[in-house]
Amino acid sequence: MSPVPRARMLRLALLLEGALLVVAVGLGWILDTPILAALRFDRDSLLLGVAATLPMLLLLVWVSHSSWSGFQRLGRKVEELVEILFGNARWTDIAFVSCLAGAGEEALFRGVIQVVLARALDPAVALLVASLIFGLAHAVTPLYVVLVTVTGLYLGGLFMLFDNLLIPIVVHASYDFIAILYLRKRASRSAPLAPYDAL
Repeated sequence: MSPVPRARMLRLALLLEGALLVVAVGLGWILDTPILAALRFDRDSLLLGVAATLPMLLLLVWVSHSSWSGFQRLGRKVEELVEILFGNARWTDIAFVSCLAGAGEEALFRGVIQVVLARALDPAVALLVASLIFGLAHAVTPLYVVLVTVTGLYLGGLFMLFDNLLIPIVVHASYDFIAILYLRKRASRSAPLAPYDAL
């Protein structure tokens, strides 16, 4: 299947990821959980977010070189998705989509769902449930759900530890940007791909 046109990909990203941000703001307002209350912009948090991306990138590289057949099968599916969605994209398009995904998904899953659940449940249980919902929202295959759920635990754990939504947003956006570029390059060489693509 040929890559979607660049303009269509951008419209699709704006519609889907932008809608998540709107939903997060709306739900936050309805549930008295304003997103901005959990978001602090400062240099240290920004740098911490960039640094905290490294473990996810190391896992990406490790999984992409795995010989396990489960990862290889999922890798072929991811190769198709990356090529279809981002085959015609410029690096600036990928940066835009990554930032939008980081902001929208983190605002919803960490900034609203995890926070609201933590009011009724133990914070660790809230983290687990929010991460499972995050994983199920990315249901490409069962294995992919597991990988994204683990990612949700990591991002939600960062949010719990530092009490600043900026950190998981930066990690998510940075990871997506680098992972899409990395996977697209591998796809162009027809190499086996990692299942751990952009969130």
